[in-house]
Amino acid sequence: MKEKKIRGHLAALTSVCVWGFAFVIIVILLESFTPVEILFFRFGLAALALYVIYPRKMAKTTRKQELCLMAAGLVGITSHFLLQDFALMHTAASNVSVIVAISPVFTIFISWLFLGRERPKAAFFLGAFLAVSGIAFINFAGRQLELHPLGDLLAILCALCWAVYSVLMKKIGTFGLHVIPATRRVFLYGLIFLLPALFVSDFHLGFARFLEPRNLFSILYLGLGSSPSVSCSGTSRWISSARYEPVYIST
Repeated sequence: MKEKKIRGHLAALTSVCVWGFAFVIIVILLESFTPVEILFFRFGLAALALYVIYPRKMAKTTRKQELCLMAAGLVGITSHFLLQDFALMHTAASNVSVIVAISPVFTIFISWLFLGRERPKAAFFLGAFLAVSGIAFINFAGRQLELHPLGDLLAILCALCWAVYSVLMKKIGTFGLHVIPATRRVFLYGLIFLLPALFVSDFHLGFARFLEPRNLFSILYLGLGSSPSVSCSGTSRWISSARYEPVYIST
C-alpha cells in the first residue's frame, strides 16, 4: 500500500509538471491558431494516440454510463479548454494559472452538495488558500498584478468546468471501464461537441503551419503530453491508489 501511495504521488507530481507548461505553449500557438483550431488538433491527436496505445474497443455501456461520458466530453473537453484558450487571449497566462488553481475548491463543494461527501473542514480552506497564494507569489514575483475582467472571468468559468469534469470522471471511474478507451470516448465526445464551433468560426486545417518547428513541437506537447492521453490516463490508477481526486491535477 505504501508503495502504491508513493507511485501515486510521483504520478501526480509528474502530471502537474507537464501541465504547468501548457499555458505558455497555448499562448505560443495562439499566434498562429484560433482557440477552436488548437482544441481540434490537440484532442484529435490525443484520441489517435490513445487508439494506438490501446486499439481495443471499450466494454459495452449502459445509457446512464454513456450520458456520463458524453457530459464529461462536453464539460471537460469542449467547454473547459475553449474557455481556457479564450481566457489566454484576454488575460495573462500567469492570471489563468492562478485562477485555475482554485478548481479543487469548486470540486470539494460540488462533491459535498451533489455527491453527499463530507463537509469540507477549515483545514482544507487554509491549505487551499496557502497553495493558491504560493502560486500567485511565484507568478507575480517582481511584477504588478494586472486584472483583465473578461479573461479572468473566463478563467473562473474554466476552473468551474474542470471541477464538474473531475466529479464526472470520478463517477466514471466507478463503472469498471478500462481507463484508456473510456478516456478516448470522452475525447471523442468533446470533439463531436466542438463541431458546431468549427462551422461558425474561422477554422481551416492549414497544415502548412506545422512546418514551423515551434508550432509542431507545441501541438505535439499538448496532444501527447499535457492532454490526459499520456500524463493522466496512464497514471490515473496510481493516482487513485494514493487517494487523489483525478481533478486535482488541474490544467
